[in-house]
Amino acid sequence: MINTLIEHQRLAILFAETLQRLSEEDWRKVIVPEKWTVAEVMGHFRYWDNFLLTKRVPLFFTTQQFEPSPNVDLINEQPAAYARVTEKDKVLAEFIIHRQQIVEQLLTFSQVQWSTMLKIGSTELNVLQYFIGQMVHDLQHFEQIDQALHKNVS
Repeated sequence: MINTLIEHQRLAILFAETLQRLSEEDWRKVIVPEKWTVAEVMGHFRYWDNFLLTKRVPLFFTTQQFEPSPNVDLINEQPAAYARVTEKDKVLAEFIIHRQQIVEQLLTFSQVQWSTMLKIGSTELNVLQYFIGQMVHDLQHFEQIDQALHKNVS
């Protein structure tokens, strides 16, 4: 499963690279009525990947407590707004850089560290489970984008 998680991050980078070919119209198209655009979905990863890299991973193998998870709805609006006014290439480049950093971090974890228990608020899970949750979240958004773009082609 560890290899799957690392491969997922690499495939996420490839996915972002394919989005570089999107027209500005498709990049700014709403993926589902009343929901975000492709740009906004990709932009929201900017905040969460940075949060992971700066507020979570550095504390995984320490005794320090994690700060509480931010209010998702409030936080998601900020990166979505950022993506609305930022060029596609910049949003995607930031995503790719963060994902490369995540891969680098994952490659440093020992087998034992993947089993390290984490307590974030009232949730207890190990490092492996944490990244499985991140992967599931990614895949949901990537599927939304794929479906929206497929509909636009048909």
